[in-house]
Amino acid sequence: MNIVFAISEVEELVKTGGLADVGKALPLALKSPEHTVSVFMPYYRAIAEQFSLSEACSSQTLFAESKVYHYAVRQLNWHGIDVYFIDYPEYFNREGLYNSAYEAYNDNGERFSFFCGAVLSAIQALGMAPLSRVLAHESPSATGTPNPYSFISIPAPKNRKSN
Repeated sequence: MNIVFAISEVEELVKTGGLADVGKALPLALKSPEHTVSVFMPYYRAIAEQFSLSEACSSQTLFAESKVYHYAVRQLNWHGIDVYFIDYPEYFNREGLYNSAYEAYNDNGERFSFFCGAVLSAIQALGMAPLSRVLAHESPSATGTPNPYSFISIPAPKNRKSN
């Protein structure tokens, strides 16, 4: 089974609360010889300051309404799991993950909508399809989940019905 997590926090990498605990525990629990597990996260400033990561594939482009996003996908092997980071400095090279001091960033909806679309595009660029499951956690990464197939087509496994 090929499982992808789209999540905004993973304990040991970045953490603001309990979501990071889930971001660490679930991928580690599911990792096995029968399951390929990957994680996608934003490439926050805090991560860039900890790790100097190379690009996992060529630069990517995402078109969303009237905006064109050029971004990188970076990679880290963490506890035997590939973690891919969506690197778009305009959105993620900031002091905090979701806010600056006590003020939430006004563009959080736009930032994490972009993140969801970028993850789905990166999945194809990295040749990860077909996928068995894409798991998105809480509002930052769940923005694209009501119908992720509206962004790109990820063929379902042959033994499973496609929507």
